Amino acid sequence: MEIKVSLTKKTFRRFAFYDLLVHRKRWKSPVFFALFFSLCAGVCFWMHEVRGAVLLGGVLLAVGLGLPCVYFATFFHSVRLKARALDLEGGRTVYRLTLPEKGDCLRVTDGKETAEYPWQTVFHAYRDKRAVYLYITAARAFILPFDCLEGGTPQQLWALLTARLPAEKRTE
Repeated sequence: MEIKVSLTKKTFRRFAFYDLLVHRKRWKSPVFFALFFSLCAGVCFWMHEVRGAVLLGGVLLAVGLGLPCVYFATFFHSVRLKARALDLEGGRTVYRLTLPEKGDCLRVTDGKETAEYPWQTVFHAYRDKRAVYLYITAARAFILPFDCLEGGTPQQLWALLTARLPAEKRTE
C-alpha cells in the first residue's frame, strides 16, 4: 500500500494535540499542579480568620490556575506557528509512505531523501478517528490521514499494520 500524505493545518493540529495529550501524557503535570495549588488555596480560604490567609489563598489559586493556562496557551500558539512555518494553510504533500504487503521494511520518501525502517523497529501505531499515527521512535511519527488513502480503506491500512506489528505495538 502506498500513501501520498498531504497534510493540512487541521490534520497537523489534531496530531499535535494527540501527541502531547495522549501519547506523551503531558497533561498530567499541569493538572496536578493546578489541583495541588487549588487545594492549598482552599485550605487558606478555610482558615479565613487568620490574617493574610485569604490573600495568600487568592495568590495560590491565581498561580495554580494561571500557569497551566499559560502552558496550554503557549502550546496552542506554538502549534499554530509550526503549521504556518510548514506552509500547511491550504494543504501540502509532505511525504510518500510505502507499506509493502511483503518485505521487511517500510519506505518513506519526501522527494529529496528516502529512508527505510524495518518493521521490528517500529515503536507503536495508534489509530484515531481520522488517521493512523505510526511512531518510528517514541518521539518521531508519521501521520497517515485516512483521506490520503487513494487505493485502500482505513480498515485495509489497519489490517496491514495488524499483520506486521505485534498487539503490544498497536492501539486502536
